[in-house]
Amino acid sequence: MFAYSIESNTPVQDTIFWSQQALAAVAPGLLTPFSFSVLAEIARRSWYNYYDRLGFEPRPGRHLLRQHNGRAYLNLSISAQIEAERAGVEPLAFWLNDQLTPLAVKPKSGLLAAFKTGRNQKRISTLLNELATELTQIEQRARTWHAKTQELRWSQAEILQVMEEIERVGADSLMTFLAARHNIMLLYNRAYQLLRAESHNAASWEQTKTALGRADTLHELDIARQIAEMGGALRSAPTTEPALATMAQTATWAEWRLALPEGALKSALTTFFTQYGQRCALEGELALPRWLEAPASVIEALQAAATGDAATFQAVDAQPLPSLLQNQLAAGAQKQLAQWQQEAAALHALQSRALHAFSYIQAGTRTWALAAAKEAMSDGRLTSPEDVFYFDLEEIKQMMTGEWNISSTAEIHATTAERKAQYQAWRDAASSPLLVGNAAAMSVHTLASAPDMPSVISLNPTRTIPAPAIIDPPRFIHVEQLSTGDAIFLQVANGFIVDTETALDPIVVAAQHYGRQIFNAPSVHRNGVGGPDVGLN
Repeated sequence: MFAYSIESNTPVQDTIFWSQQALAAVAPGLLTPFSFSVLAEIARRSWYNYYDRLGFEPRPGRHLLRQHNGRAYLNLSISAQIEAERAGVEPLAFWLNDQLTPLAVKPKSGLLAAFKTGRNQKRISTLLNELATELTQIEQRARTWHAKTQELRWSQAEILQVMEEIERVGADSLMTFLAARHNIMLLYNRAYQLLRAESHNAASWEQTKTALGRADTLHELDIARQIAEMGGALRSAPTTEPALATMAQTATWAEWRLALPEGALKSALTTFFTQYGQRCALEGELALPRWLEAPASVIEALQAAATGDAATFQAVDAQPLPSLLQNQLAAGAQKQLAQWQQEAAALHALQSRALHAFSYIQAGTRTWALAAAKEAMSDGRLTSPEDVFYFDLEEIKQMMTGEWNISSTAEIHATTAERKAQYQAWRDAASSPLLVGNAAAMSVHTLASAPDMPSVISLNPTRTIPAPAIIDPPRFIHVEQLSTGDAIFLQVANGFIVDTETALDPIVVAAQHYGRQIFNAPSVHRNGVGGPDVGLN
């Protein structure tokens, strides 16, 4: 995460650092133009609101997000600079070819300035506590808005009304995510530098993840727990299995629910989909259906939990810092790391809750986009619902307000074809976790190698796999990137092989809680699986 090798001769000085990992939990992998544009619109407001509440006088209109080869990147430099200047925060620093490179220069300050920056640092921790308290109401507002989008009949007036609400209603939950994520990155960065300096051990990044990757109150853990409990309910209700087996893979949850017999399992499933139906794997890609629309993967996961060895899937006890590391650290460093562990646990929980709140906005926005697509299909401007995701938010607004009307049909069709071709090109393009300036100048070092696993399971974009395949040895699942939606597999897989390092995401913290192994190995069993883009026309 914080050690990189340089792939070009681009000088690393006075440049902007762009991170894909800073957004990984909310924008995993390749994004369609619509998904990126929605994220960018809401993120700009969210970033400004966060620093405005801190009193750091942010300037609007800054270039906060960029899309490179279809992936979303966050500008780390502007946050590092504003926090260094206003609060004396030690900026993020990366090891670039074994040379420590900070993202900003921390200004020297006298006694009066140090007092002011110390007070501003306190504002950061105070605001994080406030956001943790406010998040219950933030989630309620997001849930209410999502419910409204599911109930509307989608007249043209309603499409126009909701169009103007998306950025505003999504700002608070995404602000909370960005705040939590940014401060988690700072903690991991500080811990990594400390362990690297103290232990002189090449495994210090693995040690950092072990030390800080702990939290007991995550939505991802709750999803895994509910899958395990429903698996038990299915074992106790064998008469339910035929109803599950006969349902079509394309059925919605409403259709599944009608077909299920009354009982504990149906009640538990109803609770699960009420709480998590708006979620899915890789939910940052709005072109993908939510679990309410495509529940088959959830059903298959609980079927696997019902037939698996329950003793295998118990959560492991949180382990103390490895004794080797304890012996290597000075007493002061151990004390500092213990404090960071507590802070990281709270931030992981805050990030998980913020992602859950934002998932309502994402699901509601997807519903709006499909309604807009239907409107544009009525006169032939779009030829299929999926085409809408190849246009950014402002372009869809132009279609809905009549600026891009039926007279522009040929132009719209040409744009659709061009965007699809571009999207396919992105699939084959290299992905770099860190960009410097305007070029992909760096790539992350390999952090772990994969064992020989000839029967690794590859998942398609909706992560739907036959239940028996999950529980056959070795129970390792290969994905391009882990996301919250993969929590349904925590109870039925021994681990994951991922193409992209995602150590800061709550799903990885949850996997560590269950003792699930995660290997970073992009070369293992790719089989053409490329994430959410597969299956988009």
